[in-house]
This record gives sequence, C-alpha cells and structure tokens, in this order.
Amino acid sequence: MKAVIAVKSIARAKQRLSTVLSAAERARLMSLMVEDVLSALVASDSVSGVVVVTSDSAVKKLATGFGAMVLAEASDTQGPGSTALNAAFAQGIQAVEDMGVSDVLLLPADIPLVTPDAIDAMRRCHQRPGISLNPAASDGGTNALMLSPLRAIVTAFGHNSCRRHIELAEQAGSSPTLFQHPAFALDIDTIADLRALAALPVTCRTQEYLEKSGVVARIQETPVIPGRQTG
Repeated sequence: MKAVIAVKSIARAKQRLSTVLSAAERARLMSLMVEDVLSALVASDSVSGVVVVTSDSAVKKLATGFGAMVLAEASDTQGPGSTALNAAFAQGIQAVEDMGVSDVLLLPADIPLVTPDAIDAMRRCHQRPGISLNPAASDGGTNALMLSPLRAIVTAFGHNSCRRHIELAEQAGSSPTLFQHPAFALDIDTIADLRALAALPVTCRTQEYLEKSGVVARIQETPVIPGRQTG
C-alpha cells in the first residue's frame, strides 16, 4: 500500500491560529506536524512508499529526507480550500496508479498523533475491495481514507467530508468501514485543538515544540471566542 499526503504552503499554514502564534511559529508547527506524519508512515509495516504532493520548497526538502516521492503540485491545483486539496490528492492517486499499486492511504498533514501501529491497525481492518475512513474528532472531517481500488470514490475532503465519503461509498455500492482510532482523530486547526493536543502525554515532535517554546502556557491564557474557533 502507498500513502499520499498533500501539503500546502508552510508559510501560510494555520491562519486560524494567528491570534496566538506568529507566522514563524505557525510555519514551525506545520513543519513539525508534517514530520510527525511522515515518521509514522515510513515506520509502518503496511506502507511501502509515500507520495507527497506540494509546491512548497521546504516541504519538498523535508519529504525527500524521509525517502518520500515528491510531486510538484500542479499549478491548477494550487490555492486554499478543499477543492485544491482534493485536486492534489487526485494527483497523488494518479502517481500511485502509475506504480501499479491498487491500495492507497490518504492522510492530512496536520494529525501529529498518528502512529505506525494505528496505520497498521487500520490496514488490518480494511476490506479489499473497499473503503475505510477515520473521522476527525470534532468537525465532521476525514482524517484517514483508505481506498481499494484507488478510484473506489472521488475524494471529498473538506467540511463534513466524513459523511460525504460514506455517501459516496454507498452510492458506489460499497459498505465503508468506519475506523475510529484516537491517533487519527485530532487534526490541528484551532486554539481548542492545540489545547487538546497539549493536554495529552508528549509522544511527538509537535507536542515537544509546543512545550519547549512556551506556546502551551500561552494558549492556556488565551480566551476562545465562541463561533471563532471551530474546526
């Protein structure tokens, strides 16, 4: 099985955290989350290779260091939003198809708690042919999507994507496997997400950075404005 992650601009990442993190801190946070995800993927017994789709030079260098195949994000997929993200995943899926591989795991780049064991457990539960997904903890998103064959459905990452992926699977005549593992559940977009991450035992680079940089202390003092910090 191959894995695909799509990473947008590090410098412009995580704008919703701009009230508590500087641009440099947001870039460092995003970079470390990418490292955590790549580390888990390359250590997984279930993953035989990783494809990273990005237009960011820093991410390209980072991914190459982990032995990942790097695809320059096509110009027509660049930009913010879920449409561009799904286009980038489609580009990665095409690369996997060109390798002659029929199974793929699609992951966001901002789930720093993911582990090799969680990836392997999801692979064991996955039915072939079939579709498996792990929902996000709080916003209706999809934090892991496993497809066999590669084009079992068209990806629909974005708001309420978990429900949409289930609908697409059912429309394709498949009964999707809903996998729920805490290592996939937390994606980092808001102050509330940072607090949830900081409250857990330190197991990844991202958490270590939050502790050592003083971000943890800072976010505990920052009020969350209702309606502003949602996933």
